[in-house]
Amino acid sequence: MRQAPDSGVDAAMALAVGLTESGRKVEDGRIVIWPWTVNAEGEGRRFDSKQAAVDWVRQALAGGMRSIDVGCMQVNLRWHPDAFGSLESAFDPKANVAYALGHLGDLSKQYGARLGIGRYHSATAEYQERYLARIDHNLGYVEEMRRRVQAAPPGVEPGGWGEAVLGGMAFTRGLVADAAPQPLLPKGFAD
Repeated sequence: MRQAPDSGVDAAMALAVGLTESGRKVEDGRIVIWPWTVNAEGEGRRFDSKQAAVDWVRQALAGGMRSIDVGCMQVNLRWHPDAFGSLESAFDPKANVAYALGHLGDLSKQYGARLGIGRYHSATAEYQERYLARIDHNLGYVEEMRRRVQAAPPGVEPGGWGEAVLGGMAFTRGLVADAAPQPLLPKGFAD
């Protein structure tokens, strides 16, 4: 399996973490990794645009809130204060994913692959186990997507998904512009 660039984290696991952190079912039933997701002191929010997310976080920080997770991979601004040069870059999917995958790679090297993924969420074992169960569930979605893509005849994209989705950080395709993200998984996967 391909690894996400320079992190040592395989692409399927990167997708599963993204789904776990900011997965969202959209109107047509598809699942996306929503780039304008915020979790502020335990309360999750999803915004319709990057600017709306940035504005909300800026106001929350000005009001004294400190524990805020942002973007595709829910990077915590309190524990990773130097991860991004600005709030705008924190919500840029490529920057958010690149930082998170580097952090996941470091945790996996330090604690081993599975425990590293658990520690991405929490240092508390109880919370890690619940998180890893959600990761395993979402990894099943990703693996089914891989099978569908690999089983398709040459030149045919099953459900609109090509092999580019499987490699590296290609899953951020369609999430970069300040517009509605493209679906990550084919319709019906979450049913």
